[in-house]
Amino acid sequence: MAELDLAPILLNAAGVGAGLLGIAAVALLSRPARLPGYSLALMALLAILVLDVASSIFDLGPWARALPQWGGTSYLLWPWIPVLLWAYVAELTATERQSLRKFGAHIAAACLGMALYLPTVLLPASDKLALADGTLRLVAPRHAIMALGLLGFILLWIGHILVAFRLIMRRLVAHRARMRDLLSDVEAVDLRWLNGFGMFISLGIAVVVADNLGAIFMGREVLSASAGALYEALIIAGLALFGLTQQAAVPAWATDIEKQAEQPPSEEPFPEATRYAKSSLSKADCEAILARLDKAMTSGEPWRDPFLNLKILAERITIKPYYVTQALNTVLQRNFYDYVNGWRARAAAQALIASNASVLSICEDVGFNSKSTFNAAFRKEMGTTPSAYRKAQQGATLE
Repeated sequence: MAELDLAPILLNAAGVGAGLLGIAAVALLSRPARLPGYSLALMALLAILVLDVASSIFDLGPWARALPQWGGTSYLLWPWIPVLLWAYVAELTATERQSLRKFGAHIAAACLGMALYLPTVLLPASDKLALADGTLRLVAPRHAIMALGLLGFILLWIGHILVAFRLIMRRLVAHRARMRDLLSDVEAVDLRWLNGFGMFISLGIAVVVADNLGAIFMGREVLSASAGALYEALIIAGLALFGLTQQAAVPAWATDIEKQAEQPPSEEPFPEATRYAKSSLSKADCEAILARLDKAMTSGEPWRDPFLNLKILAERITIKPYYVTQALNTVLQRNFYDYVNGWRARAAAQALIASNASVLSICEDVGFNSKSTFNAAFRKEMGTTPSAYRKAQQGATLE
C-alpha cells in the first residue's frame, strides 16, 4: 500500500475550512430578510469550490480505490463556475436583483456541460480505476462516448469561461464609467480587486486544464497534488476575503436618478432655462447649469467633502442630477469624478505653493481619501506630480 501524502490533504482541508467560514460569514453579515443577489452568487460559488476540494481529499485518500464509483463526480459542478462568477459581478454592479432570464444562456451551457461529462461519471468502477491510473484502453463503445464527451466538456468549459470573463471585463468597464458620473471617490466601488483575481483564476484554469489533459492522455499530471491543493485553497480564501469586504458597488440612490433620466422631462431644469425636447438640454441650458455649479463650488467649497456625490451636489444647486451629468458630459466632456477632482487638484496646487504642509496633509485637506487617487488626479489636471509641481514652483520663485 502506497504511503499516504498528508500535505495535499491538509491543504485541501484548509481550503474546505476557509470556504465554509466564508459561506457562514456571508450569510451572517448580509443579514437582511432577502440576501442580495451577489451574496447568494458568492455563497453558491464558494459551496461549489468547497465540494470540489472535498472531492480532492476523497481522491487523495484510501477511499478513492475503495469507492471508485464516486471518483471525479465533483467535475459535474465545474460548468457552474463561470455562471456564478458572471452572476456575482452582474449582481454586484446592478441596482436591482437580476432576473434568471438574464443568465439563461449560461445556465443552458452549464447543463450541457454536465450532460457531456455524465458518461464519465457513469463508467463502471473498474474503468474509473483504470482511468485514474492512466491505463484505460478505449476499446468499448462506452469508452469512445466517454472520450468524446470529456473532450466536449473541456472545450465547452474553457469557451464558457472565456465568454464569462469577456462579459465581466466589459461590465466592469461600464460600471467604472458609470460610477465616475455619480461619485467623486470611487475606490470602494471600483472593484479593481476583480482584475487581479481574474488573472489569478485565468492562470489557474490554464494550469488545471493542462493538468487534467496530461493526466488523461499522457498518464502524468503537470501540478503536484500539494501545488494544486495550495492553489485551490488560495482561490477560496481570496474569494471569501474580498467577497466579504466588498459591499454593493452601486449607491442605492443611483436607481432613482437613472429612472428619472429615462423619462421625458415634465418641467424646466431650473427657472431660468428654456424647455428642451427628448431629454436633450440646449447648449445654453448646459452652460447655465455649469455656471451655477461653478458658483457653488467656489463659494461653499463642497469639493472638500471626501464623500461628495452627484446627488448631494445637485441638491445643493437645486438641479436634477441627470441634468448636471448631461451638462458636464456635453460641454466639458468630463464626468462628475473628474470635474470634482479637478477642483481638488487646483486647490492642492495653490496650497503646495502657499504653504509648507506635507503633500499628504494637503491631499486630505482638499478632499481626497487616498494619496494614489490624489496623485493620479493631480497629474491629470496639472501634468505632473504634486512633489514635482511644488519643487518646480519653488525653483521658479527663487529665480
